[in-house]
Amino acid sequence: MKKLLILAIAILMFGNLSAKPKVFSVQNVAIGGVDVVAYFTIGQPTMGLNNYTTEWQGAIWQFSSPENLAMFNKDPTRFAPQFGGFCSLTTAHGASIPINPMAWTIHNERLYLFVFETARDTWLMNPDKLIKRANLAWSTELSK
Repeated sequence: MKKLLILAIAILMFGNLSAKPKVFSVQNVAIGGVDVVAYFTIGQPTMGLNNYTTEWQGAIWQFSSPENLAMFNKDPTRFAPQFGGFCSLTTAHGASIPINPMAWTIHNERLYLFVFETARDTWLMNPDKLIKRANLAWSTELSK
């Protein structure tokens, strides 16, 4: 019940998907500067550096190494977080909420980010169902 209350408050505070950009960014830097490839290569969030950047989906993406930058440039959709890097759980409920890069998981070789670790834990109880809901919400709102 507490998790649902937190989710409801977050949705009310941050609104729906239609008012949000395609990628969660802070000052136009995607995912607050976290190297999204590092989630896959070293298994943890790692800050990117200004030396290793690329532009994709209207945002600047930073990486911690030239190797990670090259991997992302070769296949950005493979490494980019789902739902533009907004919270996967709240996206499934029709809202795009900024994330905490420490709350994450990789499921079926895709990166999912969350606003809180409790949101991730709730999502992990039924990820396939929630992925379907989030995909529908995300594609419907982006097509407007």
